[in-house]
Amino acid sequence: MDWELTNFEHLRIDFSAIRIPRKDAEHLLSELAGKPKKRAGRPSGPSNPWEKEQVAAALRMIDRGDTRSVTAIALVLTDSALTGSKLQSQQRRLAWGIKRALDAEAKNSVQNKRD
Repeated sequence: MDWELTNFEHLRIDFSAIRIPRKDAEHLLSELAGKPKKRAGRPSGPSNPWEKEQVAAALRMIDRGDTRSVTAIALVLTDSALTGSKLQSQQRRLAWGIKRALDAEAKNSVQNKRD
């Protein structure tokens, strides 16, 4: 409750709130403010033929017995002309593609199949 200071009339003030997830609240606020929606970024993993070929080359290296970590192999296979954040981004995409291919290969291995 609150009082009007000039003539001392009683004012009633009510507050209410609802609890919603933060992401939903941000979407609602941006929609009410008229802000454009954000677009999805670049998809995970290799996105062009050259990067897909690099992932295939990495899998061949692993098949031949390369025991380095996936990130080390991805670093070797990145484009040498790139620097900074573009280099790191490409390295992450290649590493993601290699891990994904290895996981798919492990799921489809002969050991996992039933007779």
